[in-house]
Formats: sequence, structure tokens, C-alpha cells
Amino acid sequence: MGNLFKITINKGMPIYEIITKSGACEDFVITAIHETGHLLSAIRLGLSPGVTTIVRNEDAGRAGGSEYEETLLRGDVSDHEVIATGLPRKEGIHSMAGVAALRLMGIFDLDSLQGADSDIEGAARLLGDMSIEDYINEALDLLRSGTNPLALQLLAEQLLLHKTIGSGYAEQIVSVADGETTMEETLEAIELWGERFILD
Repeated sequence: MGNLFKITINKGMPIYEIITKSGACEDFVITAIHETGHLLSAIRLGLSPGVTTIVRNEDAGRAGGSEYEETLLRGDVSDHEVIATGLPRKEGIHSMAGVAALRLMGIFDLDSLQGADSDIEGAARLLGDMSIEDYINEALDLLRSGTNPLALQLLAEQLLLHKTIGSGYAEQIVSVADGETTMEETLEAIELWGERFILD
């Protein structure tokens, strides 16, 4: 299988450290960072994340995926009421967080948009007057804040290691970045509970 992405990665880019540390091929690292951008934004925005994977689905034409539970609003809710909930903005940020994560790692412009067609379509469908770049910038602001750069890196490393992780495990890794627990405690839990802890 050839490279999915035609992106040049140089030593000075933050993504290079993850490639070197993980020993994974560039495509998997790019996919892992993109998907963990979605995952971390879902956690931070309270969008009920699900399973995140970098296992390729050739039939669906997907290099990976990050699920979240969409919030369904009553059918009689007006557009104004929907906008007032803040949900469209959160979902727009979530849609473009994969692109933002790649930009945070040094991949810019059109390169960061490779493979993001469904993300762009999702963001474009949302209500409001924000552009795709507005959503990317808001996602960048989110991913740059606090401990999120470390959380993004740790999540990407864990996704590269395990290929698929559940939301509970992802939240555990974010708590490591936040200083609420340690990686040693996380590894002890994996020893105790095995793969089901990672997929939870």
C-alpha cells in the first residue's frame, strides 16, 4: 500500500518528533494526529466521544475515524434556538479539529486539508456565518490552550501504539496530560484490565 498523503515532513516540524519516537510511517502519524484532534476537541467540548481508530477501511475509503455521539435536538426547535445552544459552533470546531491538529504540528495550508473532505462538508452544513477557516482557527485556539498540546501528543502516541482506543481510555490519557494521574498508573490499569481498558 502506497502513501495516502503527499506531504513533506521536515526535522523542524513538531510532527517529526512523534514520527521519530513512534517509529510509525508518516501516513499513520498524520492520520493519528488528525483523528486525535477530533477526539481531544470532542472531550474538551463535551461532545461525548466514542471510539477512535487509525485502522484503514479501504471499502469506505477512510484512513481512520473518530466517533462522537451527535446531540439530537427536538424537531420543533428553531434555527435561532439551535444557534443559541452553541452546538453548531462546537460541532464546527470539532469538524475542523483534525486539520487544526495537523497545523499545530507544522503541516499548513492545503497539506493540512488532505483527506478532510467529509470534515469540510460537515462544517459547511452547520448553521451560522462562520467560514471553514473560522472553524479551523477556533479549533487551533482550543488545541493550543492549557495542556492540550501535550494531550494531543500523548493521545496520538497511544493511538499509534494501540491502533484503536475508546473514549474512557482517551479521557484517562487526557487526565495524564492535565496532571491528574500518571502514565505509570495508566500502565498498571492496562496490566490489570488488559485490552478492554484501552477500548473502553
